[in-house]
Amino acid sequence: VMLRCSRALDPWIRAHIAELATDEAGDPIDAQFTGTVERLYHTGQIKESLEVKKGKPHGAYREYFEDGSIRNSAYYKAGKNSGDFWPDGQLKRKLSKQGQNQVIEWYYPNGAIQKRYVKDKHGYVSEPIRLFHENGQLAEELNTAEGKKRGPWLKFFDDGSPELQAEHLAGDHLVVHNAWNQQRQQIVENG
Repeated sequence: VMLRCSRALDPWIRAHIAELATDEAGDPIDAQFTGTVERLYHTGQIKESLEVKKGKPHGAYREYFEDGSIRNSAYYKAGKNSGDFWPDGQLKRKLSKQGQNQVIEWYYPNGAIQKRYVKDKHGYVSEPIRLFHENGQLAEELNTAEGKKRGPWLKFFDDGSPELQAEHLAGDHLVVHNAWNQQRQQIVENG
C-alpha cells in the first residue's frame, strides 16, 4: 500500500515542491533542477556533492571528510543507486541494464573486475556467473537454472590453467570430471 501511495504522490510532490520546500537561502527548490548540489562544512570545504538530472540523483554522489578525502561515494542513474565506490573513488559495484536483463558487476580496488552476473526480468541468473582473479584472469564460471546450480562448473588458477572441471546435475549431484592441486598436478582425471 505504501509503495502505491508513494508512486501516486511523487508526481504531485515534484510539481508542488516550491510550495513544500526551500533551499538554504529560502528560495523554492526547482523540481526539474539539473546540475550539482553541494553541502559545505563551516570552513567552506565540500561536505557532500551530488549530481542531479531533472530533479533526480543522476551521477556521482560523494561525501568528504573535512580534510577533503572521500568518506563515501555512490553512483545514481535516474534516481536509483547503480554503483558504489572504494574510498579512493575507484568503482566498487555497478548496476546496469542489458535489454531487459540487469547486469551486476563488482570490482577490485585496482579497478579490475571481480564478479559479474546477469539477472533476467524474473530475477534468475541468465548467463554463467563469472568470478575473476585480481590480475583479470577468469577464476570461476558457474552455471545455474532457476536459482539452482546446474550444468558446468569451471575453476581456474590465477595463471589461467584449469583447477576444476565439474558439473552440477539434477538432484543436487556434483560430478567432478577433472581436478588439479595447487602444484598444477592432476588429482582427478575423467571423473
